[in-house]
Amino acid sequence: MAFEDLQNYMVRLRPLSHALVFQPWVDQQLPGNGGSGAEKAHVSTSFRNDILDDLRDQIAETLLTGVRRADTDSLQAWRELAHRIESSGFYRTAAAVRQAADAISAKFDKTDWESHAACRSMLVLSLLVTLATDLR
Repeated sequence: MAFEDLQNYMVRLRPLSHALVFQPWVDQQLPGNGGSGAEKAHVSTSFRNDILDDLRDQIAETLLTGVRRADTDSLQAWRELAHRIESSGFYRTAAAVRQAADAISAKFDKTDWESHAACRSMLVLSLLVTLATDLR
């Protein structure tokens, strides 16, 4: 996987009691943003850590049970997690989580579903969680 593939998902984190999160690379107005992508948002460190922990737990649960065995409860958990991450202002990370949910959702729509897209999404999310955890 090339570095260019990960640039769309990068978030800069600083180990402060309140981190200042900039997303200047968001070049379009996103739903719920109400303005340009260069706006500042304060996210408490504990809330950010909770999101990372929830994301790591969801990835672990999906990989432990197997992507091919993911059921509607797992799909609903991925969609709720994407909504929670998006409401905190991490739009690009939420898009990656939503992509994983969509890849799992495709399983219920197709009879010849291949798990490659879902596994790739899990791999990218695992890498992002690991990087974000290292930067805490």
